[in-house]
Amino acid sequence: MAPEPAPAIPISGCKSPMRFNAGFYQYGRGFWASARDANTVISSPPLPPLGALIVPSLAVAIPQTDAATGLPQYYHWNITSWHAGCARSGCSYNFNVTGHKDGIYPSFLAYCAGEDIGFFEGCEILEGVSTSGTPFVAASLQPSRQDGVASLAVSLSFTDADTLITYNITGTHEATYNAFVAPLENFSIFVEDMTVTQVA
Repeated sequence: MAPEPAPAIPISGCKSPMRFNAGFYQYGRGFWASARDANTVISSPPLPPLGALIVPSLAVAIPQTDAATGLPQYYHWNITSWHAGCARSGCSYNFNVTGHKDGIYPSFLAYCAGEDIGFFEGCEILEGVSTSGTPFVAASLQPSRQDGVASLAVSLSFTDADTLITYNITGTHEATYNAFVAPLENFSIFVEDMTVTQVA
């Protein structure tokens, strides 16, 4: 007389156990139960913590900007070979200025020269890298106050090709009249000494 088939064992969360001749049952993948004790209830192993199933996202560097101007946090221009002096006819200046490409802001190298008339005079662009055409650079020296301080302002203007917004950035620095008394000077104009205007 053929033996009766082993009874099915109720398993939590399993709907259709598979019967095998050896008297064992497989529930899903990897869960086995013996038919010797038909009253046994076998539960699936607990799931791992939710956090263990979440793959940590990769850290993404977010560009830092200056709150006052919106410029990149470490944006600056370098002034090299600064030379300024005064004579009976008035005061004059000449220098080179460079800016490095940072996002939409173009890189440039310009030579500036002029007098202390307090108005901006265009500089000669020697090099320029921009996706929005050649940038325009100008400089201004305020009239001398006879205190040895040379109040310089440099302006960069360009139009962003994607938004068609024209940016005008002006940076200032209190330099010195070093002609005849000191060698050529190098210094930088940093973002905290800049202002930005936009024209759509």
